[in-house]
Amino acid sequence: MKKKLIVVFCCAAWLQLFSTNAVAQPSVYSGAFTFGAGDLSTQAKQQTVTNFVSDAQKDVSIINFFISWATGSSTNATTSFPTTGMDYIRSHGSIPLFTWEPWNTGLGTTQSFTLANITNGIYDSYITTWAVAAKNWGHPFFLRLAHEMNGNWYPWCAGVNGNTSGQYVQMWRYGR
Repeated sequence: MKKKLIVVFCCAAWLQLFSTNAVAQPSVYSGAFTFGAGDLSTQAKQQTVTNFVSDAQKDVSIINFFISWATGSSTNATTSFPTTGMDYIRSHGSIPLFTWEPWNTGLGTTQSFTLANITNGIYDSYITTWAVAAKNWGHPFFLRLAHEMNGNWYPWCAGVNGNTSGQYVQMWRYGR
């Protein structure tokens, strides 16, 4: 009986290899970040991804892009959920890897976007509004919050603005 079951399973596995219903999955998921793409909100920025795919002669599974919480001279978190960029990535057949940066890129590291301010609830309204918009968008994506905390070039880095690595862990736990 055992030999018959083994033969049946082997035949089924062999047939599966030739089945037209089997969906091929990539063995390696490739990703891209193209300089100049920013938030992918315009055709010109989106063209950087199209150019990359054309040059590489390979589609990408994951597309990374960055958005800071504030722009201009603002120290308040005002940047909205990037629906346009996220839709573009999905229409490209890729998964968004969204790097969400709690700072204003034009103001350097001395800003109010400290880890203590984030975990003390200063930005709760902004985070909640953004999270609701992400939920309403309704598609999967990777969120990369406050990356590279091990340096000194962002306001959330340990050693900058009084931040500690323990506060970074607290911020991540707070944000989920």
